[in-house]
Amino acid sequence: MTTSIYIVPSHAEMIYSGKKKAIVKKRHLKNYLSNSLTLVTKKNGVGYALGKIKLAKPKLIDISEFKKLQAKHLVSDSERKAWWPGAKKLYYYDIIKFEKLRTPKIVYIKPGVQTIQYMAEDVDFIKDINSYNPATLSKKVLVDDWKIVCAWYSSKKQGKKIKFTNEQILKLASQIHSELLRRGIHPGQTKISKELIKEIKKDFSKYLPIYRGTESEEGPQINISDFTNKWKSFIIHKDFAYLVGSLPNWQKTVGDIDILIKAEPNTTLWNLFTWRVMRAYPELADRFHFIPYDLGNWRGPFTNFISLGDLEVSVSDLNLVEMSALNDVTDFSDFSRDPNFKKHCEQSKKEDKLVLFRPFFQEKPQHGRNVGEAYNLDSLVEVVKKTW
Repeated sequence: MTTSIYIVPSHAEMIYSGKKKAIVKKRHLKNYLSNSLTLVTKKNGVGYALGKIKLAKPKLIDISEFKKLQAKHLVSDSERKAWWPGAKKLYYYDIIKFEKLRTPKIVYIKPGVQTIQYMAEDVDFIKDINSYNPATLSKKVLVDDWKIVCAWYSSKKQGKKIKFTNEQILKLASQIHSELLRRGIHPGQTKISKELIKEIKKDFSKYLPIYRGTESEEGPQINISDFTNKWKSFIIHKDFAYLVGSLPNWQKTVGDIDILIKAEPNTTLWNLFTWRVMRAYPELADRFHFIPYDLGNWRGPFTNFISLGDLEVSVSDLNLVEMSALNDVTDFSDFSRDPNFKKHCEQSKKEDKLVLFRPFFQEKPQHGRNVGEAYNLDSLVEVVKKTW
């Protein structure tokens, strides 16, 4: 465990930049002055460790001395009154030494104002992004994690050293953002948050765009290319299935193969997916354990997992298929059974005449096929009158 001292963001930044040469506190920190302390602060909900700070023994000062030393501690009168209302005496600490980190490190800081913090060595708020599962976290932790990912993204953008790649950060941000939206939480309040959301949404630019619908009976003419050029693949369900259980956790198993599916059992989608998986692994068919994803019952994933893929409408080349060409092979209508059938129909149409035993095209009827069948508004009125 390391012992840390918390300083508000504005003054912590002044220590980091070298402008602030002393600190003022209402309490005596005599038990924490023998060794260097880790200087920590919290900005936009994210905790940062800025470096190691060594403080001198305190001097008890009054308000007049406080004002004389303001050039060193840089605490304003308004801050003094807000932080220590009514205080007549304060403790003044010279900064003997400050060894700043080249890049401030993101750390977990306990909620609430606590001057002295205790934290484990080298522990980030989000330690292992590979096993990170936002569905198992509380709302508060999830919101804090979003702020941390925003800080990582901002630091990465500024060229600062972050142990995760940009792709890993964006993937994690996408997971957290999706879970926040599922719970009705919209995190895009700060500038960097909005920028990150815009960045992760670029991943979906290759999919079919979604616009607000309009109600219109008629509009300008469109050509078939206007539709096909815009048509793209789109996701129906993100992370549709997960490999969970022993295999992703221990990389081996002698038991079941657990697959979590975002579908209801015995539905067409469930049956198709499970059938396809078992056909792909016939030698393991009796070992598969398919688990339905049920948000109400919280069935996970709770530990390590592998996303097996999205449920997606995949679009390949779009080509116009003329049904007349298919008729030559697959049509089982009268046209294919009797080569002269169509010829006779066309002759009847040309003459606009019905001839006994000569085929003709089916015309659109002007009335129902059965007695009493309502075909249009007039016939509906007639049927209603006769029936009721």
